[in-house]
Amino acid sequence: MSKISFFSKEDILCPICEEKFKKENMLTGSGRLNAGELTDELRRYYLPTKKFGKINPLIYPVTVCPKCFYAAYSQDFDEIPEKNRQILINDTQNRITFIKSIFEDINFNKERGLKEGAASYLLAIYSYYFFPSSFSPYTKKAVSSLRTAWLFSDLYEETKDEKYLSLKNLMYKKSYKLFQEAYEKVEKGKEAFDRIKFGPDLDKDFGFNGFLYIYVYLFLNYGLDSIHNKEEKIKIIEKMKIIISKVFGIGKSSKEKTVFLLDKSRAMYDRLNEIQKELEEKE
Repeated sequence: MSKISFFSKEDILCPICEEKFKKENMLTGSGRLNAGELTDELRRYYLPTKKFGKINPLIYPVTVCPKCFYAAYSQDFDEIPEKNRQILINDTQNRITFIKSIFEDINFNKERGLKEGAASYLLAIYSYYFFPSSFSPYTKKAVSSLRTAWLFSDLYEETKDEKYLSLKNLMYKKSYKLFQEAYEKVEKGKEAFDRIKFGPDLDKDFGFNGFLYIYVYLFLNYGLDSIHNKEEKIKIIEKMKIIISKVFGIGKSSKEKTVFLLDKSRAMYDRLNEIQKELEEKE
């Protein structure tokens, strides 16, 4: 099988423990990625090729120190505020213990697989609690949690280990909560959105419309059933209808508002309407 990644020639210095290490990066071009379907979650699947086999680009974006397990997206890795450095130093063993309770043999000095990819996003979620609002930490935690759910899904499909199925479901629920927090921060002007690449996958950035779409999608699939009060459920559904209507708007497609996104958003609005109607008709 042909090579799909390489380790950086220059060392990276961890800003927390000052460990020097080399980061693995995915090679691009030469037909390595064979794009497949785009899912309702705006995830792009890639088909295996004869030359390169199965490739999952999602496992590479987060830089992780292999010694102290501090993690962040590559562009942010060196930007952790000095005032929070000591907190992350003191909490090193907790990070290591947490990840190794899920992946006992995790090793970020070797070539990455699905386990390292999932672990990298879990560690990034933790680390972004210590970044200021200018780095859009809540949005990055939200998209990281969604990608973690995707990778746990891949791990389950690959291994059929029920542990990964449980972790996948747990991360989808956590993802809804994190998207809820991120939405509230952005709405209140406490977190910028316009300076980040949202995705949620790597091949296309659906921007803020994609963010709103995923938030409502996660509510329908992982948040709705957790609300047991009828009046409260109707109230939140009405809020979600307003949010998703911002996506399809007047129905004109654009680079960010693709026909796919517009059609899926309209269908989601109709589904919310149906659920609301059913609830209102109940005694």
